[in-house]
Amino acid sequence: MNNFKIIYRILKAMDKSLDSGTVKIPTHEELGISLNRYYKILIILIDDELISGVSYKHFMGTDEPDIYITRLGLTLKGLEYLAENNTLQKAKDLVTGAIDVGTRLIP
Repeated sequence: MNNFKIIYRILKAMDKSLDSGTVKIPTHEELGISLNRYYKILIILIDDELISGVSYKHFMGTDEPDIYITRLGLTLKGLEYLAENNTLQKAKDLVTGAIDVGTRLIP
């Protein structure tokens, strides 16, 4: 699965959970990806400041980082990422729909 799609799915799930009062992040099982990929993507989200209230530490001799969640949240950058990608997806769907209609009209 494309890493950008996974990032979008994580941020979208977090955004949806805002209404419940507790921000939740989907597990690697829910996303259908390996734990290793999940950790790498979480680190990207943390380092690029798309999510807040999460930190990590690498320890010598281990492949997996320790992830610490204190007060999970979406940052403004994370919300902007969601908005931009939602707009791009709508544009893509519009173009795809126009191409489909065009191919049906032209014999």
